[in-house]
Amino acid sequence: MMRHVRTLAGFAAMALSAAFVAVPQAKADYPDKTIRFIVPFPAGGSSDIAARIVGDHLSKRLGATIVIDNQPGANGLIGASAAVRAKPDGYTLLVTSNGIHSAAATGTANFDLKADLVPVSEMVGGAFVLVGSKQAPFADAKGFVEHARKNKDKVSVAINAALGVAHLSFENFRRMVGIDYVPIYYPGEAPSLAALVSGESAVGIATVPSARPFIEGDKVNALAVTTAERYAGLPDVPTLGETVAPGFAGGYSIVMFAPKGTPGDIVERLSREIAEIVKGPEAGKRLSDLGLLPIASAPAEYAKVVATEFDQNVKLIKELREQGLVNQ
Repeated sequence: MMRHVRTLAGFAAMALSAAFVAVPQAKADYPDKTIRFIVPFPAGGSSDIAARIVGDHLSKRLGATIVIDNQPGANGLIGASAAVRAKPDGYTLLVTSNGIHSAAATGTANFDLKADLVPVSEMVGGAFVLVGSKQAPFADAKGFVEHARKNKDKVSVAINAALGVAHLSFENFRRMVGIDYVPIYYPGEAPSLAALVSGESAVGIATVPSARPFIEGDKVNALAVTTAERYAGLPDVPTLGETVAPGFAGGYSIVMFAPKGTPGDIVERLSREIAEIVKGPEAGKRLSDLGLLPIASAPAEYAKVVATEFDQNVKLIKELREQGLVNQ
């Protein structure tokens, strides 16, 4: 607020000038050069594949080349940091998972998620599935919860990324049903699923696309999916909500951010284009085949999600550290 009284005309002129400066506008010919998607994970993962599908269609709609720049490391924070440092002109965009909401909440990021990146869209979302080893003495979610309650701190759970979105989804679930477990951390979904096949871990949580071959190959048991409703990719697998945790819902999403200061009209345009792409028949089918369904939230809507989930994750991670369940 102004500390001193000024004339109405002078105040209005100043306010108009400030508003103009605070909301940069894009050049009329945007885009007129190559757009870069930074993907903070290796090629071949869900974020990378989704970025390539969306990028292919967006390139055609905008009439511009889009390149994928994979910068993996530190649970997505290396690539995200590169996006934060990029020129905010609409030509560098971050395509990542909503795991950034938790990675940035660990206190190890060199940027402020809510201040240094502009939400563009929560593009598509998918389900996690709780899976059990064939060697475990249960074959469904109810059996798992009962067994875990009887064997406190003895049931091993494969976690593919400490403090990642899957880990925190499982934490929220286990708190809801009142069970304890022994976490075993793995560097990715493939080794965590292999641990279930070998019997090294009793239970794990993985994305549907990664777990489905193991389920269909009868190498692991599908206990339940984490989404609020049954998932199209695994229609015969019940939800945690309908079996042991009424009201529970969790999952992951592929999202887009832009560097702070990116012109608002570019952000809005990209969001609109992405919504039409992920809801369209061609890209929509390619994404659904991967277990990814459209969300296509607007920037303001996604910004609310970011703020809420980030704050929740800060609190949850603090509690996990205090309980000694993680040392990160």
